[in-house]
Amino acid sequence: MGKLKPSTIRIGRRYRANRLDEPYDAVIIGSGIGGLTTGALLSDMGWKVCVLEQHYTAGGYTHSYDRNGYEWDVGVHYIGDVGAKTRTRMMFDYLSGGKLKWAPMDDEYDRFYVGDRIFNAGMRGGKAQFPYFVDPNTREAMYESDDIIAYLEERFADRTPVANH
Repeated sequence: MGKLKPSTIRIGRRYRANRLDEPYDAVIIGSGIGGLTTGALLSDMGWKVCVLEQHYTAGGYTHSYDRNGYEWDVGVHYIGDVGAKTRTRMMFDYLSGGKLKWAPMDDEYDRFYVGDRIFNAGMRGGKAQFPYFVDPNTREAMYESDDIIAYLEERFADRTPVANH
């Protein structure tokens, strides 16, 4: 099977007033993660639920899309706190019937390039560190905000300060 195109992954049916199977116990506008969660929970309680969405498929900001060989996440990038039996994990297990497969996050899970500056998001000693800064010349990582601000102010001394501290 080739790569799926938006028209092949449509979920549900286009809205038409004559297609509604009224009456509903709840009508939810928007099929983002909140709307779908609410709809799933109400439906599980026996409510008759209608979820309306203007996009061609459900999901809201849980979507990603491809353009010119690049993939873009438009909303949720990471879901933390699901490696153990936390409340978050139990909620996702309940909503998905335990069918979601979770992958651990790498120590460095995001990187941003701004000119010659590199900002990373990652883990250090088991704690999230975001953002931390990597000096492009020495590749030395700086974790403390005062150190990062001092570095940037020195590097860009001829420009407006990056922060008031």
